[in-house]
Amino acid sequence: MSYDILLYPRASGQGWESVLAADEVDTPDHITGDEGLLAEGVATFRRISSRLENFLTGEVETWVAEETGGDVLGELSEIDSGLQVELFHGSGAVSFPYWEREDPESFYTKVREAVRIVAEETGYQAYDPQTDQDFDGHIADAGGLEAARTLAGGPDGEPRPADGQSAAVDGADPDNLTDGALADDTDAPARGRRQLPPRTPEQVQRRAVIDLVLGVALVSYGVWRRNAGDTGILVTILMILGAMNLFGGIMSLFTAKRLRDHAAAEQPAVEDSVIRPADEQPGDTPA
Repeated sequence: MSYDILLYPRASGQGWESVLAADEVDTPDHITGDEGLLAEGVATFRRISSRLENFLTGEVETWVAEETGGDVLGELSEIDSGLQVELFHGSGAVSFPYWEREDPESFYTKVREAVRIVAEETGYQAYDPQTDQDFDGHIADAGGLEAARTLAGGPDGEPRPADGQSAAVDGADPDNLTDGALADDTDAPARGRRQLPPRTPEQVQRRAVIDLVLGVALVSYGVWRRNAGDTGILVTILMILGAMNLFGGIMSLFTAKRLRDHAAAEQPAVEDSVIRPADEQPGDTPA
């Protein structure tokens, strides 16, 4: 469960609907298999990661593609904050989990800077699925945070943001939340809330891998802290969120498989055929 900011190449005057529709098409093999494009994309990601590491204060992990055939060029994660930056063939993404943070505005500054760096190095424009608009630095995560609190089931009396605090930081309106914010709003479709287009099996599997990696990292970090004697509530929350990411990743893998099976079932069967004269019907015996 994460807040995602997506970056795409976008022509002047092009609407986000057509940009997102183009993203649903699988990246052609002649692009993912091109060594020159891989080298160019990896070089761009290395510039992004170098700039990110100059201002990120937490421990950072990076992964860079070394072989052709995949859509992901590189990934960078700041372990403590959960901030993640990804670069793909033809798109990018900046995401972070819905965690309670001691200094939200400082973290939001990190997010905005990460988006700015990716945009500058790629020439892409940023889109916020949570608001269905250009990303302008406004982070509407109030609904997602509330959902995360509910799922985490924190102890009684756990402090929550004061009235108006979230609005002052991100000004979120639950009526404008999309699936990315997990808003519990059954009346939203009736009010015209726009639903994002369905994801392809490849995108679902990519998200599953990310969730699994993040989940393993969080659980491992939590176990390490517990073994070191830290039994605070923060460690417990990290381990719960890690378990949630692992569960979400596993479910996403099953979803990706189901989408592939469904797509395969919808493809018409190809049958062998012979050319018959126009007046000859199947089953007739040629004279």
